[in-house]
Amino acid sequence: MGGGNNADVEYAARCGGSVPSESTRRQPSGVGRQERTWVMTMRSSAVLVAAFALLAVGSNATPVAAAPNSSACESWVAAFTAAPGVKSAASLQGSTIRAIVSPHVGSDTLRLRLTNRFGSQPLTVGPVEIGRSIGGSANLVAGSNTVVTFGGSRTVTIPAGADLTSDPISLRANAFELLAVSFFLPVAQSTTEHFDAMRLSWMAPNVDATGAENASAFLLPYPMLPVVAGLDAVVPGGRTVVAFGDSITDGAASFQGRPAMLGTDERYPDFLARRLLGAGHSDIGVVNAGISGNQASRDGNPVTGPIVGYGPAGVSRFEHDVLEVPGVTDVIVMLGTNDMSSEFQEPATPQQVIDALATIVAKAHAAGVRVQLGTIPPRQDAQTPPSHPAGVLAVNRWIREESQADSVIDFNAVLRDPGNPSILNPGLDSGDGVHPNAAGYRAMADAVDLTTLVGTGRGC
Repeated sequence: MGGGNNADVEYAARCGGSVPSESTRRQPSGVGRQERTWVMTMRSSAVLVAAFALLAVGSNATPVAAAPNSSACESWVAAFTAAPGVKSAASLQGSTIRAIVSPHVGSDTLRLRLTNRFGSQPLTVGPVEIGRSIGGSANLVAGSNTVVTFGGSRTVTIPAGADLTSDPISLRANAFELLAVSFFLPVAQSTTEHFDAMRLSWMAPNVDATGAENASAFLLPYPMLPVVAGLDAVVPGGRTVVAFGDSITDGAASFQGRPAMLGTDERYPDFLARRLLGAGHSDIGVVNAGISGNQASRDGNPVTGPIVGYGPAGVSRFEHDVLEVPGVTDVIVMLGTNDMSSEFQEPATPQQVIDALATIVAKAHAAGVRVQLGTIPPRQDAQTPPSHPAGVLAVNRWIREESQADSVIDFNAVLRDPGNPSILNPGLDSGDGVHPNAAGYRAMADAVDLTTLVGTGRGC
């Protein structure tokens, strides 16, 4: 069950801890067994040099921990992410988008990550500004709107298939205090978007309204999140936990039956971020890389292609959406239910899902990132084939007993009906048989043993 030695050595060298023994490296979470805690410090250039040296001499080398320096203590971490999943069918030329985002850590120094990942042509964006939203609306707190530049320019052209990062921005952001990213799109090009944003952004058609503090030009609510892929923050000694998955990670149906709760951050990564903040860990950003409809082993909807944002296969988007996220040290992975109950393809076999998850775990360990692997919850809806319950049992058995994950979070045990384990607990079901309600998402977050994420001795 143990992970690769090289990954352990690299992680220990990067984060200043020791290599865990085989007996402590992986133990299930949420099922009553004691968790292991890894000693951690921040990344630094000196520590990375030590990592490369250790890898060069082999996996039996003794890790050398380097003391954190000032550059390590001023770490860029991800405060917010929205995994790109779709290429828009319509051009937003001449419009201003005011995208509402919710950072999970606080900082005085930010930067934006913009995307044209699914674009076939360069995308020109700008001007761009960021300010504080009043209650998720397009109205801004007076005086908060701040100019964003890219290499000193207010306008930037993003190459096709690429993401890019802004210059540092001097603006105070607090955890869960909504920010508004306003950007003008002067050229007729399709945009890369996150399809299921779980909150409304706003569009001002046929005008550059980036500098406007009031909402008068922003006439149209916009339910997707275009162009903005993330918001980073400088946090002393900080690091990032990425929640990676499908619509259950993305938070689908979290406000079902309660439309007024749209945009209130009731997805399980949101609840997990609040738990960490409440426990005094304001230096750890928890970000959401879920894509509704996503599969572990196969690309999303092959029928409608870019119209429905099911995204590339988890196994292929993992580098972009996890390993390239600033400050990432841990990933929580839960994927597979859509593979085995696809609307548009023959259901994948359990072995296909297991192979994809094993590849994801191996990629994470090769990059020195720890993996908390979540079991697949039960489901019962019109798209659930008769083979699905047995497939879930097979994949979950592998996750619990054979995977090389660093810990297991038993989401299935938390969410299933005690009297009928093949369906969701009715008290935690949003009503569609697939997605939890807000109480279910909170239960998922509560199932995460914080010691698997927190560690000790981070040094700042």
